[in-house]
Amino acid sequence: MKLLALITGGRNGSDLFLSLLDGHSQIMQFPGTFLFDDFYEQIKNEKNSNIIAQSFIRFEPFFFNSSKLYVEKHNMLGENKNEYFKVDKDLFIKNFTKIFDNLKGNKMHLLYSLHAAYTVASGKDITNKKVIVLNIHHIKRLRVLNSLDYDIIYMLRDPLANLSSAVKNWTSYEEGVHFGPGSLFFHIDRVINGISDTLKFNKKTFVIQLEKLHLNFDSVIKEFCNIYNLKFENSLNYSTFHGKKWWGDAIGKKFLNGINKNFKNNFDHNDYFKKDVCLLEECLKDQISYYNYSFRSKFKTKYNIFFTPLKFELLIWKKSMIKFRLKHILSIPIFWLYRINSMKKNSNSKLPRSLGESNLN
Repeated sequence: MKLLALITGGRNGSDLFLSLLDGHSQIMQFPGTFLFDDFYEQIKNEKNSNIIAQSFIRFEPFFFNSSKLYVEKHNMLGENKNEYFKVDKDLFIKNFTKIFDNLKGNKMHLLYSLHAAYTVASGKDITNKKVIVLNIHHIKRLRVLNSLDYDIIYMLRDPLANLSSAVKNWTSYEEGVHFGPGSLFFHIDRVINGISDTLKFNKKTFVIQLEKLHLNFDSVIKEFCNIYNLKFENSLNYSTFHGKKWWGDAIGKKFLNGINKNFKNNFDHNDYFKKDVCLLEECLKDQISYYNYSFRSKFKTKYNIFFTPLKFELLIWKKSMIKFRLKHILSIPIFWLYRINSMKKNSNSKLPRSLGESNLN
């Protein structure tokens, strides 16, 4: 059973990719992000399989009833956007205890038992499963897998479009209450250093570019299947969770319809000062060149512009002050310094190959 850790460098389509794998006869996965490191910390000393199973249900209640999962819009599945899914909790517990008690092993056995029990409780067969896809989402969460044999699938997107999408969507979602200076730094650092930080784990890593996933879908998904000896099944053409059509998350405020052959990044120059574009592209020049993205600046960077605030920083600082979010205001200096250091440490050597052979241009 091969383990694949799915992580993302921003709003780069990780949930879309997961939704395309939904229903594949050889893949086991949960219908969303599973923060395995947090869960493992809760149960690592627990030996009773029944207690572990119940802890998982409490940890991931929306995996068993998605009717209240508003942020991912799993309460609005199906053609008419009025469906949700339910998974039998008692059946999950019964199957987990049976499988886990027969293995009694390491983290991989725990992951297998959780996925297998969930798959069976969902009414699916586990006989032909070859791959577990674990949407662990964030790079830092890979640490919990250190002792395991796994590959990494890293979701990527045009870096400046990626950063714009993250800031615009999160600042508009619930009036930006979840997005402050710390969140902005997290997204900037992830865009700049995400790949190089991932490579430090020394695991086989493949990149899936959001643009290629849409525009060169057949090439990307067929290469993915070939690498892991998976059949190319019809279900891969549809974006679903538990077989019900998925329309994208609530953060983006749009209803998306799976693969879009006309996909185009929406880059707005007004999101950045000219010197911001210059600085970011200097930090990302290896990544932009290697993955065939566009350079938009015609200027060369100067050392001192590291210290001048980015346009997005000024925007977030202003919002924090207008809303008088005291914790956000007090954190401004520290995350500004973190951002400066983050931009100066970047090194993207030996970048991992992007799946799909067709050239985006």
